[in-house]
Amino acid sequence: MNTVGKIVGVYPGNFQPPHRGHLSAYKRLQQYSRENTFVITTDYDPTINAPLHFGDKEQILTRLGIPSNRIEKVEKLIDPNTHRFVQPEEILQDFDEKSTTIIYALQQPIAKNLLRYSDYYKNVTEVGGKYEPYKKHSYILIIDDSKIDGKIVTSDKIREALGSHKWTKEQKEEFFKYFFGWFDLGLFELLKNKYTNAQQSDIQVIPPEGGQEVFPGAPENIREILSKEIVDILNELMGLPPSIATDPSYGANNSIATNDIPLNQQTADKENKIDLVKQKKQAEDDKKRNLTQYKRDKDSVHNYDKYLKKQDQEKVDALNKQITQVTKPTSTLT
Repeated sequence: MNTVGKIVGVYPGNFQPPHRGHLSAYKRLQQYSRENTFVITTDYDPTINAPLHFGDKEQILTRLGIPSNRIEKVEKLIDPNTHRFVQPEEILQDFDEKSTTIIYALQQPIAKNLLRYSDYYKNVTEVGGKYEPYKKHSYILIIDDSKIDGKIVTSDKIREALGSHKWTKEQKEEFFKYFFGWFDLGLFELLKNKYTNAQQSDIQVIPPEGGQEVFPGAPENIREILSKEIVDILNELMGLPPSIATDPSYGANNSIATNDIPLNQQTADKENKIDLVKQKKQAEDDKKRNLTQYKRDKDSVHNYDKYLKKQDQEKVDALNKQITQVTKPTSTLT
């Protein structure tokens, strides 16, 4: 028997992984659709940058507080030919198309494209407003699911933080609590292992931001735009200065006696040190990449141990020496 006169809220996304920002967006959509608010997501074969299958995502979404009977697996989200969302029949089969309204919760870049390409979609007005049934129109609620406590935290940055070799297990546990609002050892180990394995690959794939699918026309440089803010958040969590490479040789523990050095020289030294830290990180990344390539192609690469390995380490050691070198005060005559 069909349900008549309802508003159904549909929140589609990849959710790799879901986090507190997605929960906030879901609750905002609930203001319109109340108990008929659903999350829909796919179960594609895992990839390097999207390693979670539907069961993983469902487990996290449920743990965040979304009822399991409001989480639905769908085959695909967007029809590339019509630029419309594929109607989630798994949900809508219980609702009358002539009297039921659908409201989709979407990020702004995706929403703008849908509104531009199709007259079928309209913007929502206020909660409790008058809306057409989905046989005639569907509606879009623009949400921002990339924020936690007012700070931008996208799903790809969560993958980087939990999979990075730069952080200890204890630090990653703190990140996990911040991203999800709770701690579950089983889910922590699952995500940490999957994202660590993903970062060990040299394959470079730009993943979708947040929980949403990539849609034609979305900003190509969104990763670059968000990168600095996420680094600042992670540094803030670790008690480090904003936008400075997280390197133990930089900061309060460095050995330069700045009180005896002219201000302009201090500034130059600081800028030089930041540049050296960046060079050191690049050298370490090169070393790791060469080692990874060697392990993969060891049957054909014979000179790594004899040449590249020594060269890589010498480069890192030389940069370390420059970074930690004490700047001697400049004497002045009076």
